[in-house]
Amino acid sequence: MTRLSFRFAKRKSTAWCRWALRFACCILAAAVSVDIPAEERGTGAVVSLDHSAADLKVPPDAGVIPVPGTDPIRIAVITFALPRDNLLIAEATKLALAPLFPNRGIKLIFCTFEEFDRIVLSRGAEFILGTSGAVTRLSTFGLRPLATLVSKGGPDPNRNEGSAVIVREDHREFQTLGDLKGRTIAASNALSFPGWQIVLGEVAKFGINPNEFFGKTIFTGDARSISDIVKLVLDEKADAGVLRLCAYEQFIERHPEAVGELRILDRRDNVDVACVHSTDLYPGFTMASTELISPEAARRATLALLSMPPTERGARWTIPTNYKSVDALLEAIRVGPSEKLRATMLNELIDDYLTWMLVIALLILGLLFHGWRAEVLARRQGERVRELMEQKMAQASRLVSMQRAASLTQISSIFAHELRQPLTSHRFTRRGSPAKFAEVRPIRTAWPKSLTGLPTKHSGRVRLSSVCAPMPKAADWSDPFCRPPM
Repeated sequence: MTRLSFRFAKRKSTAWCRWALRFACCILAAAVSVDIPAEERGTGAVVSLDHSAADLKVPPDAGVIPVPGTDPIRIAVITFALPRDNLLIAEATKLALAPLFPNRGIKLIFCTFEEFDRIVLSRGAEFILGTSGAVTRLSTFGLRPLATLVSKGGPDPNRNEGSAVIVREDHREFQTLGDLKGRTIAASNALSFPGWQIVLGEVAKFGINPNEFFGKTIFTGDARSISDIVKLVLDEKADAGVLRLCAYEQFIERHPEAVGELRILDRRDNVDVACVHSTDLYPGFTMASTELISPEAARRATLALLSMPPTERGARWTIPTNYKSVDALLEAIRVGPSEKLRATMLNELIDDYLTWMLVIALLILGLLFHGWRAEVLARRQGERVRELMEQKMAQASRLVSMQRAASLTQISSIFAHELRQPLTSHRFTRRGSPAKFAEVRPIRTAWPKSLTGLPTKHSGRVRLSSVCAPMPKAADWSDPFCRPPM
């Protein structure tokens, strides 16, 4: 209980410190905005690349920033979809910041998306010039936005970047972004904010996982490969292509023959933006400082950027007021700080409830083991019951066979008894009758007339053989009744 109370008090004090820090930042921003005179802000003049640093107007309080070291101040510049704009803005920004670091100078490092991430992670630059999505995605590594780029075609710093999805004109089955489900799409790079991630944010609005929406994705690898993306769409190697805001208009300007071959999917026209687009709009390219720059140097650099005159294409630096849309998009596609925040919350959850989680895990494992053990025992018991049933059935079968055999034996005995009894009686009678007749003296009478007429050969023999018992040879044959037949 004491530990929980201490942790709650600690979090409460941290929250009060954060609110106090935000209040101090608001006061500092108000002070900065008050300190900049109106005549020292942008004059609207066109800056030529031939101008030197002395020709630029620097705020009086900017002065020279005493930054230790002799190496040049490095500005990592991510590749733009439009190379000319990239060069103009980067060079103008270099000239604007050069008076602040006269002893060290300014060095521009043009890099791809992957190189841009490596430079930020390795602390290889003091300033960063990239998309608002890239700066927000890497904000957990010390990036802090200073200013956002606006132009004549997009004067609103909060709505100055978007994407255009192009398809072939003759593919009328594609009318909305939802019709591209399971289709092949071409884009510049997976890390490109206007060239890919903004479109994923639009897909996430459908409640669908954007990483599983398209059937196949072809990445050309560089933000400057507009022609490669258009060629893939025209050659029907891709059903659609993603271009950065205003890249489609500049491609049509250089290739007017493609006017009737391509069209913008989900076309949206906005009075604040000169170019057509297919998605919502977000803050444009952003200048950010890293942890290698002191707060005072970052403040003076911000003043110098805001005082920089527009380029020949009307691009200039200003202060954005709403990055919430960028945060929501990165959270929807699960990249950037929200991804790290989920990992951090998971780590805190593990630290706070590790004991209970282990107990619950052990209980779950115990339940699983108990279920597995019960299933094994039930299976074994079932097999045992099955074996016993088979034995019972075998015993019953043998009992039936034995009963049948006993019945047959009994019937046979009865039949034999019934058959042998008369035979035995007959045998005994046959054997005992001569003895009986031998004891009885015959009556001396004359032969019946009916017998005297019979031939002696038959009647006398039959009579004597059947009546007289066998006699010894020395018997007395004086009795005429028992004389042997002649």
